[in-house]
Amino acid sequence: MSDNLHAVRRERKRNANCFILYRTELLKHRPENIKMTDFSKVAAAMWRSLCDDQKAAYRRKYEMNKHHSKTNSNESLPENDFMDILTFDCDT
Repeated sequence: MSDNLHAVRRERKRNANCFILYRTELLKHRPENIKMTDFSKVAAAMWRSLCDDQKAAYRRKYEMNKHHSKTNSNESLPENDFMDILTFDCDT
């Protein structure tokens, strides 16, 4: 019975939340000489400094992933590069 429980836990993978999607995008451009703990702290500070419009793109991607995983659990969504959001100007 214990083996079945572990198998179910492995099958049910949670969708990445908005911050994790953002951090994953940043991770693609991470300098090699930075520790992961330091990188995560910087990513968290950058996430907190984003305006709502910038975060909205990651919320949309999260909702798309959540909807997609409910309807097509065996297929994955194509990766989109959201790095342009990092330079998005919230004041305009």
